[in-house]
Amino acid sequence: MKAVILAAGEGRRLRPLTESMSKGMLPVGNRPILSYGIEALKEVGVRDIVMVVGYRREKIQNYFGDGRQFGVNIEYVVQRSRLGTAHALMQAREKVDGPFLLLPGDNLFTSQGLKRLLELPEGSCGMLITESRMPSKYGVVEVEGGVLKGIREKPKISGDLRETGMPSVFSLALWEYTGSTDVLLINTGIYLLNPEIFEILERQGVEERHRLPEAIDYMVKEGYRIECIYTENWRDAVYPWDLLDLNEIVLRESGEGLEGEVGPGVSIKGRVLSQGKVEVGAYSTIEGPVVLGPGVKIMPYSYVGPYTTVGEGSTIGPYARIERSLIMNDVHIGGRSTVFCSVIASGTDIGEGVYTDATEVTIKVKDISLSKRIGAIVGEDCRIGHHTVISSGAIVGNRCSVAPLKHLTENLPDGASVR
Repeated sequence: MKAVILAAGEGRRLRPLTESMSKGMLPVGNRPILSYGIEALKEVGVRDIVMVVGYRREKIQNYFGDGRQFGVNIEYVVQRSRLGTAHALMQAREKVDGPFLLLPGDNLFTSQGLKRLLELPEGSCGMLITESRMPSKYGVVEVEGGVLKGIREKPKISGDLRETGMPSVFSLALWEYTGSTDVLLINTGIYLLNPEIFEILERQGVEERHRLPEAIDYMVKEGYRIECIYTENWRDAVYPWDLLDLNEIVLRESGEGLEGEVGPGVSIKGRVLSQGKVEVGAYSTIEGPVVLGPGVKIMPYSYVGPYTTVGEGSTIGPYARIERSLIMNDVHIGGRSTVFCSVIASGTDIGEGVYTDATEVTIKVKDISLSKRIGAIVGEDCRIGHHTVISSGAIVGNRCSVAPLKHLTENLPDGASVR
């Protein structure tokens, strides 16, 4: 049995975080999202993997190589034109000669669902489904007696939303998060398929832009039987703040053990895992679950709170306070700064006394509202001046420079300078 992983996509709605890497390479728990899918395949005994790559493929190939380091065998095929998931799968046709698992490279899931797919009778096709209150993000599946009857497409964005004047990314998220008050069944994008799928894709014309669910829906209409298996263990990141939810899920299962230098008076509570040697300054507090990358330095009297990941080579300054945040590699957070519910990308320097507001944001579109507690999203290689305040939900693009004592209430594009 082989597996095909679709890892060619860009993840535009996760910008600015996906400018230098594909969505599947974004870290949660200090590991690429893609690595958790590979681990799940290994757990069910599927070690031969065909990975379809495209956008920023060098980072994927350099990290995973031929897979031996991860206990699997990886072959790569390239999708050179971004023409959708059906076209991406078609690139693997010559590598597949029997039943295979198909899965996205940018979702979190466990091995239990894969195991149940593999237990289907020989020759069967199947898909994993789950429940969601956000069906407009994925499309709704119609199931009867455990068998797929159809996939309803994602609805189009309404005129009401276009007229609100809200920032585009957040308004689109509002529409998707509030598309239905009902819990509906959705398609996870994880399948057990036979090589016949390639003939179906060929008949549909894969040189045009097609999504794979359209092909699956076509199979159903042609009389193919596709078993639906329910799973609870599946999550996706569509917007930057969704990474905080994925990070939290991973950290709930993280191990513990601190390696390195720990100063006097340090308080360690809950599960704290270091992935290499770290330095923890005197009288600091780390309250798990927390994961610290190699070379992390936590300066004296600082606080690192639950559901926080700090990437390799990053420094948390004295008296700083970090909680429920994802700090990537080589980030410096200045002393007395407060970072809540935020994502800080690699190479960014946060000055002293910076505050990321993380109050609950509520946005209304007529009779629909969304409330979510989010902090800041800060891209790579930014310089944020001391005692700056970043409002809830503000997105700072890559390579931005912000002078001291500013209040950021609006999104900043890549390369912006605030003086």
